[in-house]
Amino acid sequence: MTGDHNAQGAASGCRSDADHTSFAAAAVIAVKMLNKGSDGGKMVFEPTLMKLEPGDTIKFVAADK
Repeated sequence: MTGDHNAQGAASGCRSDADHTSFAAAAVIAVKMLNKGSDGGKMVFEPTLMKLEPGDTIKFVAADK
């Protein structure tokens, strides 16, 4: 394979590193590690479900409840 990758990528529809989305808008999501949940369960994480995007960071926070 010869030639410039970016030139070939543009012709084939491939994206170069410069085209990738920036993570500047990434979120930090806190998840509580509880020894008792609101439903009475033991050793739970709240929230139990969340939607993440590429680049988001999950921060686990120990908390008594």
